[in-house]
Amino acid sequence: GRPSTLTGFTLIELLVVIFISSLMLIGLFGLYSWHSKVYSYQQAVIGVTEQSRYVGDTLQTYGTQAMQVLASSTVDSIDYVSTTTTVILALPVLDSNGSPQAGKQDIVVMYAENGKVYFKLRPDNSSSRKPITRLLSDSAQSFNLTYDFSDFDKIKTVSVDAKFSITSQSGTIVASDLEQSV
Repeated sequence: GRPSTLTGFTLIELLVVIFISSLMLIGLFGLYSWHSKVYSYQQAVIGVTEQSRYVGDTLQTYGTQAMQVLASSTVDSIDYVSTTTTVILALPVLDSNGSPQAGKQDIVVMYAENGKVYFKLRPDNSSSRKPITRLLSDSAQSFNLTYDFSDFDKIKTVSVDAKFSITSQSGTIVASDLEQSV
């Protein structure tokens, strides 16, 4: 006879393989953890930027259509007053052909309250516009409106200076500033 040869791994070889595999798993876990934080941060950036842009775009859209800024108005049985956190706009009433109707107005109210920015459009009964109530942002840290004149009959420009922030799932605070004049 021939002597038998055993093939296999020694204990040291097995320990080396387990050690290297463990290092690879730790590295993969670290990479996954890092990726999750980056993804969470990016989602927060998208969310806060989207809300900031939504507020700015809405003010731009309706502010450029407005005939004037109103000092006060009652909408849905609530009395609103144009202040540093509320603006009331009078828009021309448009008929079904898109032509303005004299002597009539649709009312737009944009206001901030408890860290949220709201928008309401209340059309005249003869208007082709539909009523709208929307939450534009739930992440407003500050919302400040200024007007170019204190006399509401002379106002031509409304400016907004707002700050929005969202905390990502990983705990990072992401902020966005909005400075715009309409």
